[in-house]
Amino acid sequence: TLRAVVKSYILKRGDTTLRQIAAHIKAQPAITVSLADEDIGMIIQTLVYDGTIDTVEGDDPDDSEEHYRPMLYAAPETTPFTNLPCGVCPVFHQCRDGGPVSPATCVYFDKWLQF
Repeated sequence: TLRAVVKSYILKRGDTTLRQIAAHIKAQPAITVSLADEDIGMIIQTLVYDGTIDTVEGDDPDDSEEHYRPMLYAAPETTPFTNLPCGVCPVFHQCRDGGPVSPATCVYFDKWLQF
């Protein structure tokens, strides 16, 4: 996918700009669709929102272009809290001992404990 090509290029380069990424994409013979720089910028933004890529200022003070680098400290895709059923439970706010929803009666919690 285009997103994978953009991500791979940024990870390989370490520091790059939209202009450089766009030139790389447009030079790929396998990519036959015409893309504006804005289109490629939108793909880059999805990587920024996903926490894969970081937007930084260039090292040169005269350089006004945004630079993109691999995220130095990317958040893990899962954590103990996201794996715990309580972390994504839609009725978590009702959960309490002796209540209609509780850890003692939660089928999802039981399933998770068996894992």
